[in-house]
Amino acid sequence: MRLLLIVALLACVTPVAANDTTAELGTGGLVFVTTDELKMESEDLFVSPEQVKGEECTQRADVFSAGVIAAELLMGRPLFSGGSELAVLLAIRDAKIHPFLEAAARLPPGIGAVITSALSANPEERVASAGALRKQLEAFGSDDESELSRELADLVTRANQDTFSVINKRVAEGMDEVRSLMAKAADGKPDPKA
Repeated sequence: MRLLLIVALLACVTPVAANDTTAELGTGGLVFVTTDELKMESEDLFVSPEQVKGEECTQRADVFSAGVIAAELLMGRPLFSGGSELAVLLAIRDAKIHPFLEAAARLPPGIGAVITSALSANPEERVASAGALRKQLEAFGSDDESELSRELADLVTRANQDTFSVINKRVAEGMDEVRSLMAKAADGKPDPKA
């Protein structure tokens, strides 16, 4: 069910153009400044190996990024991680996707291969565009919007139930603590934590 929803979301992938432009406040208002710098703000970095190497990029870089997002959605955790920014960038540069390869074995036949192909270190081994990747992923999707709506509603309901369950448990624990402190105060015993 989760897989079907993820595939449907990924089927919406479209090519995007990006630049490294930032906005700065100047005397006449906002000034757009273009830079060649690649700065990592967090480990949630969706760049391709060729971008890390400073090589020329094509639409296949977007395919790699979409593959990273798909892998992370299916695994439920970051694909590339490490103790430092450098470790993450080196893992991306070398396309160290072994965490996904382990997870792919539990996926329906074919979808792991599509995403693994999108995560290839060699851009020539990836499909030519995000549109081509979308066509490959559509084979795993569903045209039934009501089914997708039901799945999304189920996911949201389960997430809410899990959240409320945790909140209710914490409230109950807090109330038990308050009752205990009140009972000790009524008995005239000092609070050992105070």
